[in-house]
Amino acid sequence: MYIPDPNSQRDTRIPNSQIRKVFVEDAALVAFLIKNSFTDVARRFGLTPENCSSHQSYITEDAVKDDFQKGTHFFIKVDRGISVGCLGIAFDDANICSIVHIGVLSGRRCHGFGTELVEKALGEAKIYGAKCLSVGIMSDDIQLKKWYEKRGFVEKETKQPDDFPFSVAFLEYSLE
Repeated sequence: MYIPDPNSQRDTRIPNSQIRKVFVEDAALVAFLIKNSFTDVARRFGLTPENCSSHQSYITEDAVKDDFQKGTHFFIKVDRGISVGCLGIAFDDANICSIVHIGVLSGRRCHGFGTELVEKALGEAKIYGAKCLSVGIMSDDIQLKKWYEKRGFVEKETKQPDDFPFSVAFLEYSLE
């Protein structure tokens, strides 16, 4: 699998600005994008493999393949020929669509790519007849929480997972 050089100015093998669906053969690229989209977050919140090995910044290609096997749909955001972000969404039996992975490379943020990925998730959720789109985020990441709220998400609950050193805020966007 081809993984782009993050320092490259242009990857001519991918057409300009699009969000495209990817498949298990692209697991290495998906893992690369997720991991590198969350490295700065892990650093900012003091997360390490020892205290939070399941954080997105430590995701592996095998974990992404497992997500594909579980039915997660993955999409890659490409801008000017460079893969800059990704989205993973899953559907459950209660007609809820969940964003299980979403990230934009830190050097490519603040250009609307995250909003485009959320809009893609909303579109896919509507196609599949979901009642709502949900996402879980670090509850202490106030900036990210406000970002989602600005896009119409509402915080529903906060939980403290056993294997996380932080609580998770669950936000929803109603599609009804």
